[in-house]
Amino acid sequence: MGAQQAYQWAASHPTMVERIAPFCGTAKTTPHNAVFLQGLRAALTADAAWMGGDYGEQPVLGMRAFSRVYAGWGLSQPFYKRELWRQMGFDSLADFLTGFWEKRYGRRDANNLLSMIRTWELNDLGATPGLGGNLEHALGAIKAKATIMAGQTDLYFTVEDMKAEAAYVPEARFRVIPSSGGTWRAQASTRPTRSSSNAKSKRSSRFDQALMREAAVQSLSFDVICISFSTSVVLRSLVPGSSPGQETAEPGHCGKIAARSQS
Repeated sequence: MGAQQAYQWAASHPTMVERIAPFCGTAKTTPHNAVFLQGLRAALTADAAWMGGDYGEQPVLGMRAFSRVYAGWGLSQPFYKRELWRQMGFDSLADFLTGFWEKRYGRRDANNLLSMIRTWELNDLGATPGLGGNLEHALGAIKAKATIMAGQTDLYFTVEDMKAEAAYVPEARFRVIPSSGGTWRAQASTRPTRSSSNAKSKRSSRFDQALMREAAVQSLSFDVICISFSTSVVLRSLVPGSSPGQETAEPGHCGKIAARSQS
């Protein structure tokens, strides 16, 4: 939900935020996106072990169902058709669904996930105090220079939706990042692969590289770009003409936001 936060910071603090680079996120959750989120909630809470949120042990079956629903949305049709999960070291689709998706969410807390879903559902920049309850007006009030980027095959933050919002931001440039893997391709490609004689411990993220390349080309001069993949924040210093600096990963969910520039 970092792109949403980038929009919010720019709208709430227009004199402080000089540049933003929101990618794979909208300033207001769309109806179709909300349907996706409702499906995740329904899958998780259908487990009797959830007990209305007052569980003693995590609702394992509900978390597993949550993972399988997300698997169909987080990665695109071409990702599965081309069996790109093999590049991550998995031998079969069933192995991928269990070893990547179920493992990813099996270690989470159910109520924490439900709280994040609710926060995502309520996302609406137009509801910002002082902006009149109007999304277009709120986007138009952003003074920051913006490079707004959509994933080519993103299933829930679509190119069409993001482009429509970007049109209302006065200093915005809109870009489409080529990707055959949907909104989660960056996450999938940076996960450790299964051990093998040829596999590297991590694969570079095409999506991440495209973001850095775009930011550098546009000379955005960010001090810091904060990229969140659900629960880990990766901080990279980015100075035009130099390579990304040391990476730091820690728990968090702030993500995909660009800090104030050096200028």
